[in-house]
Amino acid sequence: LKEWKELLVNYTATNETDYKVLVVDDAAKVTSSNLSTYFGTAEEPLADLVLDRAVLTLPKALNASSFHAFAERTSNSTPEGKWPSYVLDSEGLSRLASRVGHEYVDAVHMFALISHGTPFFLYGDEIGMVDAEKGKVAAMQWTAEEPPATFTLPRHPEYQTVNVDAQEGNTTSHLDVLKRAASLRDKPAVRLGNTVLAVLEDVFVMMRVRKGSPGYLLVVNFSNQESTVDLGRASSHVPESGHIEVASVGSGRHHEAKVKLAGFHLSPHEAVLIQFVPIF
Repeated sequence: LKEWKELLVNYTATNETDYKVLVVDDAAKVTSSNLSTYFGTAEEPLADLVLDRAVLTLPKALNASSFHAFAERTSNSTPEGKWPSYVLDSEGLSRLASRVGHEYVDAVHMFALISHGTPFFLYGDEIGMVDAEKGKVAAMQWTAEEPPATFTLPRHPEYQTVNVDAQEGNTTSHLDVLKRAASLRDKPAVRLGNTVLAVLEDVFVMMRVRKGSPGYLLVVNFSNQESTVDLGRASSHVPESGHIEVASVGSGRHHEAKVKLAGFHLSPHEAVLIQFVPIF
């Protein structure tokens, strides 16, 4: 790894090009406990980005507390001053939608996209593809049409309804949720802001906040029951109201609708991203 770092540094200096990023993907060996060794030290820096597969350890029976613990663990595993990553899926394992269910796919995507770090997706996760009947590897489903007879990769079982053609331009689709959440990544609070995590009964809350910029609240109801929470309990930065930016499939909420944050009502399994003006 040290030799690769020296090679990239020398190449950049010799050719006067933009800095070359060293990305490490060592799936069999990288863990939360040894992640820092791949980054090196201040005196001898190594990798710029290490692919962290902690998301793959999400328990099947998700709840607000287990997701909070996961969020804290992934946040704390990356050394201070280094850039985190979130690998959401990996070949050889069940797909994200098969692991967490369609009801939480949007919540995990929103979390990764507004977190401090770089998310990595496996093709098809953006539309909620599940495992193929014959195993993990399946064709990307662009349309509901049958593939040619010579096509060898299996289709996932929901290909006629879960495909890009059906979700493109559909404002109530997994693809639209991902695109809307991804559009927030250049916002100052998401790029440079602080992160606050909280659990309010069965509701997980993550806040990205930066003074002088709009803040963002991710609110996820991990219960199969409706829930009403006072989001002001999560942080003193939370004001009385905010506006809906993104809502999970089936939520029924309208983009930019104004909502009160003191008694915020959530449907079962609902995930919502809210923009607000933080209190400082």
